[in-house]
Amino acid sequence: VFQPKVDLKTGRIYGVEALARWQTESGRLASPYVFIDLAEELGLIDSIGEQILKKSTKAAAIWVKSGHDINLAVNVSPIQFNDPYLSQKILKSIAESGLPPRHLELEITESVAVQKPEAVRAILAPLRRLGVRLAVDDFGTGHSNLAILTQFKFDTFKIDRSFIDGTPHDAQATAIVDMMLGMARSLEMDIVGEGIETLQQAQYLAQRGCHIGQGYFFSKPVSVDDIGTLLNQEAQRKAS
Repeated sequence: VFQPKVDLKTGRIYGVEALARWQTESGRLASPYVFIDLAEELGLIDSIGEQILKKSTKAAAIWVKSGHDINLAVNVSPIQFNDPYLSQKILKSIAESGLPPRHLELEITESVAVQKPEAVRAILAPLRRLGVRLAVDDFGTGHSNLAILTQFKFDTFKIDRSFIDGTPHDAQATAIVDMMLGMARSLEMDIVGEGIETLQQAQYLAQRGCHIGQGYFFSKPVSVDDIGTLLNQEAQRKAS
C-alpha cells in the first residue's frame, strides 16, 4: 500500500511512501509491527523488500510518465544491508521500471547508519551518483548521532510520530520538534512530519517550516489504484 505525503504549503501530493501490509485469511490488513520483526528473524525480509521495491517503482514510473511530479519513498531494512548485491537489485528495479532515479528516495534508520556506516556508504554510493535520494528515519529515537547527518548528506529528515504526538500542546514535545526543525533547516534538508493526525498538528508544523506532512489527517495508506485516482483528481483540480 502507499501513504501520500503532502506539501504543507500547497496541499498537493508531494510523494508517497510504499508500506508493507499482510492480508490475513479474514481479509484484515495486519500492521507491520505484527510481522516485520518475524520476517527479519525468518530471513524473509530480503525477498519482501525486493518485491515491494519492484512493485512500487513500476507503479511510480507509470504515475511519473502520466505527468505527475511525485516521489516514491521505500524503506530499506537494516538486514537488507547485509546483502552485498543490494545496490544492484535496486538499480535493476529502477532500470526495469523506467522510474527516473531522482524520483526514488530510500529511507534508512539512524541506527543502521550508525552501526554499519561503511557497508551502507558502499551500497548507496552508486545509487547516489545516479540521483537517488536518501532520507533518515527514526532520528532521535535511538542514538541521536548528529555526525551521521553530515557524513551521509541526507536529502530528507523525517520527524518520528512519537515526537509529533504531543504537539502543539505539550511544551516538551514542541521544544524537541522545534529543535529538530531548526537543525534540519540549517542542513538544508527537506523535512517530513510523520504521524500527523490533527489539523492543529499540521498547522503547527507548517508554521514552523516543516515542508511535508504524512499521516491519517491527510490519508491512510491506500492501494495503488487509489493513489492513481487521487493524483488524477488533483491534476483535474489544477487544470480547472
